[in-house]
Amino acid sequence: SLRAICRIGHSYGYPLEGEADREFVAGVLDLANADDPAERQAECEAIFRGLDGDGPPPGVEGVEKAVADDLPLEALPFVGDVSSIFLDYAFVRRVDVAARRVFQERWLRDRGKVESIPPDPISHRRSSLEGVVNVAGELAYTGSYAVGFGVTFPAMLIGTGLTRLPGSAGAGFRDGAEAAARDAARSAESFRSGARDVLASAPAG
Repeated sequence: SLRAICRIGHSYGYPLEGEADREFVAGVLDLANADDPAERQAECEAIFRGLDGDGPPPGVEGVEKAVADDLPLEALPFVGDVSSIFLDYAFVRRVDVAARRVFQERWLRDRGKVESIPPDPISHRRSSLEGVVNVAGELAYTGSYAVGFGVTFPAMLIGTGLTRLPGSAGAGFRDGAEAAARDAARSAESFRSGARDVLASAPAG
């Protein structure tokens, strides 16, 4: 997560080489795990003051709280081994979003565009269970894509080779492939048309 914050900072033109920058990066990591808007605002102002050497270095209370919140699920036998993957993903995602927003604000502040940007009054941090569901959905999509590609690609290679056969056999494979493609296109259009009809007939709201 710290390396990700540094990479994002570099993309906004900040070398992040001094001690103040290192404390800034640590503050972003902690800020990513703050839930309360007032807490986020106070911590955000603190890490910006730290760039000027004004104020103590940021703590890691937000990280400690995030770990404590996730610990009960991770402590469960078997479930904890799998859930840690999902929870780590959710943690890194929060850090990524927070780092982008903070470096955007830093860039704007340095150019006199804004003095500060208030936090969103509503916390958008997902619960551990929501994080598990989100990652499970992404894994299901990725796994289905891999299976679909793994089945279709070899079949496409074999089909391409068969259509190049000379004589009547090759012509039969080519005509059959073209007919199958036309049928697939008609089926897809029929499905899209049916979906449009359903949406059009759905009640407003």
